[in-house]
Amino acid sequence: MPDLLVHVLVPWCALKLFQLRFGRPSNGVIALVLLGAVFPDLAALQYLGGRVWGYHVADLVLPLHTLVGAALVAGVGALWFTDSFRAWCWIMLGVCSHFALDSLLVHAAGGMVLLFPVVWVWDFQLGLLKSTDWALPVVTGGASFLIWIWTRRGCVSRKT
Repeated sequence: MPDLLVHVLVPWCALKLFQLRFGRPSNGVIALVLLGAVFPDLAALQYLGGRVWGYHVADLVLPLHTLVGAALVAGVGALWFTDSFRAWCWIMLGVCSHFALDSLLVHAAGGMVLLFPVVWVWDFQLGLLKSTDWALPVVTGGASFLIWIWTRRGCVSRKT
């Protein structure tokens, strides 16, 4: 859970600060990036266990936490929008932020399969942070709360 919170709040903070400075991207674009930041963690469905059509759930959803699998899911998600390519690009920005944050972690399984169908080695990790450490979610949550307060204050001051 703290991992997912950080995956959502870090791009939100970055894009909100960018929005405050330059006036774009819009809130809809920010929502697309946040959606992309969550897509790779759809692989957490493997913890539900069980079998689907005779296959273990883990075998079906594990490729979602690879760059290729997340790009395919982002492509399917982008088909719901009129400008599919532009939506896919924003969703992929969120996916890339997810993998950039995941690369900082120490993985219990030995790492990520970052270049999946080309390289099948589970060893990509920088090992700077532990996924069980609550310091990063607390700092990220505090920063996002301050940015949210700052944006709310800006809305109130513009109305008067």
